[in-house]
Amino acid sequence: MTQEITHVPSNSPDYPLDASPRYTVEGFKTAYPNNWHGDPARGFHGAIQNHLTGDLSVEASSKITRMVGDRVYIALAYLDILDRRIEALEATCAALESSLAGVQAEMGRLAALEAGVNALVGFMGVVIPAWETQRDVEMGDDMGLRFPSAAELELTVDFQIAQALPGFAHEQVVSITPPPGTLVKRGSTVVVEINLLG
Repeated sequence: MTQEITHVPSNSPDYPLDASPRYTVEGFKTAYPNNWHGDPARGFHGAIQNHLTGDLSVEASSKITRMVGDRVYIALAYLDILDRRIEALEATCAALESSLAGVQAEMGRLAALEAGVNALVGFMGVVIPAWETQRDVEMGDDMGLRFPSAAELELTVDFQIAQALPGFAHEQVVSITPPPGTLVKRGSTVVVEINLLG
């Protein structure tokens, strides 16, 4: 299990060392006590070059080595933070993939359930359409897209006649019992009240 990354503003003077659990401020101070908060080259003084051989002096070589070492330490702190963020993102992605798999499984289960219900309805019953006219009941709509006829649904229709009801056209359906949308067995009787003007 990885350690949590401390959430520290990236403009903190100690960043990234105060955000990395592995490469810390304390670790840096222990490894590079003279280079804390400042230019690592600030300790350079005196001869950098040996005047006899032309080589770097031992002191200069030592300070350059420490300076490179502290930069590597800071780079490792940045990499540590990146590694931990990548691990956190991978864990989040894995959780999302697991959730997605669960949703997909549920969708598959619901699709199978819907198919089963549709098969059951087709085998055992029909849904009463919202017929609008006597012709719709007897013939279905013109293109068979909105609703089928009572005969197609294997329903028996008992027409009830209303005479000249206000607000209803000739042969317009006034009511359907059971109401449209009801699931009934094939062969059931549906009472359809229609309005006649003559």
